[in-house]
Amino acid sequence: MKLYIMMLTNSLKETKNLFFILLIPLLGNSQWNQIGSVIPSISDNDAFGNSVSLNADGSIIAVGSLSYDDPTETGFVKVLHHTSGNWVQVGNDIHSVVDGELGDSLSLSADGTIVVIGAPHFYGSNGSNSGYTQVHQNISGTWSQISGDLEGEATNDYSGWAVSISAIGSRVAIEAGDNNGNGHASGHVRVYDNIGNSWMQIGSDIDGEAADNYSGTSVSLSDNSTIVAIGAPWNTSPNGAYSGHVRVYGDALLSVTETNFVNQISLFPNPSSNNATIQFKNTYDHINVSVFDIQGKEILNEIKHNIKELTLETN
Repeated sequence: MKLYIMMLTNSLKETKNLFFILLIPLLGNSQWNQIGSVIPSISDNDAFGNSVSLNADGSIIAVGSLSYDDPTETGFVKVLHHTSGNWVQVGNDIHSVVDGELGDSLSLSADGTIVVIGAPHFYGSNGSNSGYTQVHQNISGTWSQISGDLEGEATNDYSGWAVSISAIGSRVAIEAGDNNGNGHASGHVRVYDNIGNSWMQIGSDIDGEAADNYSGTSVSLSDNSTIVAIGAPWNTSPNGAYSGHVRVYGDALLSVTETNFVNQISLFPNPSSNNATIQFKNTYDHINVSVFDIQGKEILNEIKHNIKELTLETN
């Protein structure tokens, strides 16, 4: 069983600046000021900026380019960190060794060290435009792929057109909007967990409701990975042809359904301004603890395995 714990602490950390690519609101007026200089492309026909994603505090950005090495369009992704007023590249460019437009979609983890990248036009073992998705992690300044490619199911699935990653980077959602599992282009979404550095599908495919729904054209995971929202822009009900709709799913494997843990957890000292200890009635094989300050900013995120007691250090 997996247990997710979210806590609120009144222990305030040193305030850090929040950085957003190019534009940020100024307190007290309605102006937007550019942060750092413009982040340029490498060469002609790059389509640099086709996809972008920020980490949780806006200090790291991933940028996708479809057309690198045009006309083969293998694609690449560049990750940059905002420091001392400049956007500085983090590690190497993330390249594809085959065509498929790697970087058509991407999503960064909360700390900016893990990125999921889609290449929906990939011609793989499952046919042309079956698509694939890769997940890369920044290890000592080098972007290294986690396990193998996650390929689309069939020809013209365009798997990887939209992707999303959980806050800690251990779960990804991947769409294949043209998948025919429930009729032509009904679409589907698959969710994968990183288990022992291998990607394992969680649950069955989340299929579109009918033909030509293109379900999964957009997809988003909650930070704690237990809820996924899926857009189907061509759905025709209930408000007419191509009115579209969104479905939201919870993962029962991660106890999204309401469960009362009040009598199974002891927290002491309570209240606490610094360290605290959590004791559990049972041993859990996977515990994810997130601690937030009163402004809603995450100040601690830890994952533990096979424990009954956990000490939190928030100073």
